[in-house]
Amino acid sequence: MKNLYTQIFGCKDRTEKKELLKALSQKAKAVQQLEDEPRNINSILIEMYTNEIHQEFKTFKGWIKENKRVKKGEKGFFVWSKKLKGTEKKEGAEEDKDFKFFGIAYIFSNAQVE
Repeated sequence: MKNLYTQIFGCKDRTEKKELLKALSQKAKAVQQLEDEPRNINSILIEMYTNEIHQEFKTFKGWIKENKRVKKGEKGFFVWSKKLKGTEKKEGAEEDKDFKFFGIAYIFSNAQVE
């Protein structure tokens, strides 16, 4: 599991994070297909991140609501965000094309707050 944390926290940019998240999601999808009552991909990803140190995960704002703060310099774990809307603007086209996508959302564990 240490290798997973090295991969997550070693990502240098958003593109690397997204590619790693896609790969982890493929593993999560395989787990999901084996379950009688499938969970969503993010739930499985969080379970993959969980160990004896990292046991509870929340967003930055979620920890603030708990009167805790994320330690300075901590890097978040990542999961898929809720569906976002975007617009593709093509030069010369009469209309812009709207689309939906999942972005990256960041969560922090209990070991990353004080």
